[in-house]
Amino acid sequence: MIKKIKIGLKNGANFMNQKYLKVLEKFKNKSAGVFVDESNLFYIQRKIGWKIDWPKLKKFLEKYFKLTVCRYYMGMPLKGRARLENEEFIKK
Repeated sequence: MIKKIKIGLKNGANFMNQKYLKVLEKFKNKSAGVFVDESNLFYIQRKIGWKIDWPKLKKFLEKYFKLTVCRYYMGMPLKGRARLENEEFIKK
């Protein structure tokens, strides 16, 4: 079961389960790094029709953590249809 978490509305967590907010509060002001592997997200985002708003997610995380680094790793085919599909998806 996938739980949908909406971020960015009134205090950054109107629809977030209170249980998760309590966990985040325990780590308040701790240093953290964010490393996103695009290959784990690309196809599932396309399948369910989501697009992650990275600046909004970063802003949300900054409310709880001292972010020391944020990195997004993406593999890109050098040519062919797969490359064109990736480029089109990124533009959306």
